[in-house]
Amino acid sequence: MLRINSLRPRLILIVGLALAPLALASIGQGVLRLDTRHKEVDQQLRSTAIYATHSEQTIFTDAKQLMQRLASRQELRAGPAPCQQLLQDSLLSAPLYFNIAFVAPDGSTACSAPAGRAPTDYAHFSWWRAMITRHDFVVGNQYRNLVSGRDVLPLALPLYDDHGAFTGALSVSIDMQRLSQRLASTRLPDNAVVLLLDRAGNVMASNKHVSDILAKTVAALGGDNFDGTFVTRSAEAGKWRWAAQPIGQDDKLVAFGMPESWLMGITPVYIFADILLPFLMILFAWAAIWLGTEWLVIRWTTYLKTVSGAYGRGEFDVPTGELKMAPGEFRLLGQEMKKMAQSIEARDLKLSLALQQEKSLAREIHHRVKNNLQIVSSLISLFGGKIVAPDARLAFQQITARVDALSLVHRLIEKSGPIPTVSMKALFSELADQIQTSAEADGRKIAIAIDVCDCQVPMDMATPIALFAIEVLTLGLYGAEGIVPPVKLSLQREGEDLLLLTIHNEFLGDVSVSERVPSPMRVLAALAEQMGGHTWIDEAPDGARRLFLRFSQPGRAASTSGPSDEELGWGDGETLTGRIYGARAGEEPQADGHDQLRR
Repeated sequence: MLRINSLRPRLILIVGLALAPLALASIGQGVLRLDTRHKEVDQQLRSTAIYATHSEQTIFTDAKQLMQRLASRQELRAGPAPCQQLLQDSLLSAPLYFNIAFVAPDGSTACSAPAGRAPTDYAHFSWWRAMITRHDFVVGNQYRNLVSGRDVLPLALPLYDDHGAFTGALSVSIDMQRLSQRLASTRLPDNAVVLLLDRAGNVMASNKHVSDILAKTVAALGGDNFDGTFVTRSAEAGKWRWAAQPIGQDDKLVAFGMPESWLMGITPVYIFADILLPFLMILFAWAAIWLGTEWLVIRWTTYLKTVSGAYGRGEFDVPTGELKMAPGEFRLLGQEMKKMAQSIEARDLKLSLALQQEKSLAREIHHRVKNNLQIVSSLISLFGGKIVAPDARLAFQQITARVDALSLVHRLIEKSGPIPTVSMKALFSELADQIQTSAEADGRKIAIAIDVCDCQVPMDMATPIALFAIEVLTLGLYGAEGIVPPVKLSLQREGEDLLLLTIHNEFLGDVSVSERVPSPMRVLAALAEQMGGHTWIDEAPDGARRLFLRFSQPGRAASTSGPSDEELGWGDGETLTGRIYGARAGEEPQADGHDQLRR
């Protein structure tokens, strides 16, 4: 990647700035030419659209004028026969009209011509109610006449008496097949399209077939661009420019479109040349600068970069003979880099020896701590075996189990690699073996089921996890006789950030949470807090008690909040903390030995 303060970018920048005024002037000329041509094309398209759609606009205007003339004739209301004759005579000079009808105020057909072509009831049309409401000429929705099987487009004009009361309407229907034939025969450019459609994009008549998608696009854009032009793009038709005009109450429109490539002609070629030529000049100048700097400077800096990369990988014997052909400045730089590599090699050797010594000392420390803990465990077991009192003997056994857990952590760390971590699968498997061995020595048997994910945790987290597990797994173990109910332990991942420890132990239901009697739950809560986690107890579907510990993996920020009090069913304002420590919400639990441990 080039830096702006290096030789090549500076030369390129200077030449680019020198040629920039010429390039900007040429680009500005091309943009102005394009804008001018677009305005000419829009004006040409609007003029052509007015000419092309004049006949269609005239059809609707003539129909409105015809209905206005008929509205003033007395024969219209003189009876069915005179009315039908009047309407029949009116159709003689209008071959595009499919029928014409005089409609009563309730929507029924009073008379029509030709007879039988008009609907018997206009009230079911949605445009009929719109016409009565708006008191204006209406272009209805296209429908298929069941008698003739043709598609027709109804037009309607409401009628009122001298007092403003609604007295009916005149309706003229246009034969859409004849209208399409008329559009196809209109003298227009070969690639022009004229569409008569509604706002929903339904094509009622056209001189050429268009796709439904294009028709809907034209209807959507044309309804908002009656005073200008708009552009449509499609994979099959390409880019087209359109002009549109409303018909009726703006719910129908006639659109005229032509391909923009035909309208623009070869103008884009000239505009492209105006923009491309200055860029070509700048590019050729940059190419000359690039080749010159490559031959004189860049190849030697690249070579020195390769040599420095080899030095960085510890390959300090890389030959630098090629620098004999380089300018003197680069030969001097190569010599200095060689000296630097020799200094780095000597320093790396010292650091490697110091690191190896540090690893040996760390392993020796863990080995000695493990041995000391084993000695402490042996002494506790030795003195505990002479104690007869059950409570005191139980206390010694629990202390021995905790010390053995600490010794196990240090033993696993001693066997770990360069980074001191502990495998959770190995930790819990050996903890289970220790507990079962200790129980069998006192004449008890316990089955511990382990289901642990393959995950690693650092030493400072492994210790509280081991103490937490020992505290829960040995609940009720040393006070029981014979076969102890089985215990289940599971450690699984929750997403990418959390670990969830679950322990099933029937003796969890007997744990005291009194404020006066120290509870193991206080120790568990303190250990969970030390790990930045959260612990709680609930009941499984079979009624057994389960203890949970959720904590985040080292080096990953995650929320460790457990379920809410309502989800656990505490109720009556008792918080989860109060449940664990044996205190109500807002009260300070009494201090005991376990609280001192937590502090």
